[in-house]
Amino acid sequence: MLLKFRTFVVFVAAVILAFGSGASLHSSTVGAQELSGREIMDRTRSLDLVQDMSMDLEMTITNHRGQQRVRALTMSSLRMEDGTEYSLIRFTAPADVRGTGFLSIQDPGGNDENWIYLPALGRERRMASDERGGSFMGSDFTVEDISLNLDDYVFHLEGTETLSGVEVYVVSGVPATKQMVKDLGVSKRVYYVCPERFIALQTETFDEAGTLIRVMTTNDFVEVIDDLWIPKLSEMRNLESNSSTQLAYDNIAVNPGLTADDFSRRQLSRVR
Repeated sequence: MLLKFRTFVVFVAAVILAFGSGASLHSSTVGAQELSGREIMDRTRSLDLVQDMSMDLEMTITNHRGQQRVRALTMSSLRMEDGTEYSLIRFTAPADVRGTGFLSIQDPGGNDENWIYLPALGRERRMASDERGGSFMGSDFTVEDISLNLDDYVFHLEGTETLSGVEVYVVSGVPATKQMVKDLGVSKRVYYVCPERFIALQTETFDEAGTLIRVMTTNDFVEVIDDLWIPKLSEMRNLESNSSTQLAYDNIAVNPGLTADDFSRRQLSRVR
């Protein structure tokens, strides 16, 4: 049975909040329907007829000197009937990161798991909760960015604003516990969500002191199937280090027929 699914890991936010539904993207008045902050965020995470998905990505990391590193990776995701969500990221190039993998399992009961495989170690390792705020593979994304679970946050609709000519919902998300704030080093995220496609066009992250530290934007949307829009480009800017990471998406496959076997720890360690 096909489920409502639009989680895509996970980069989510670069990707996890990247998918949307609707027609053309243009300036519009936010509808009269009253939605809560959580309802808006739920809509960024669901879409009819999509159960699983895969894509190729190119990651370009630019440091404060303008020097760049380019990495190639694949990403896939699946949602089961019981609500369990799987995401698998595997690096394919260059040679120094080839074979590195990341597996995220979001359990509807709250027993989430994040696993990483490093070829140099020759085994997978479960990541601790206090590692979620750390950099993901030297990029400006964190582990939390690519494995974000909406249930870990309390969301509030702050109002509406105009962003690049588009009237958007402004939704704040606060970590649900003080321990999460400490583990992530994050006090709040703010999402600017297009009401037509329910896509987060911009996401801001604030540190424990309330200072804006990172800004993610999504651009260049394409309709891969009816009412499924995906950004071809996402960028995370780190305002502390003056660095950035850009993701370019390609070879997007919707409902390719993935199963839970494709997201096992054994698959995590497979080098392709």
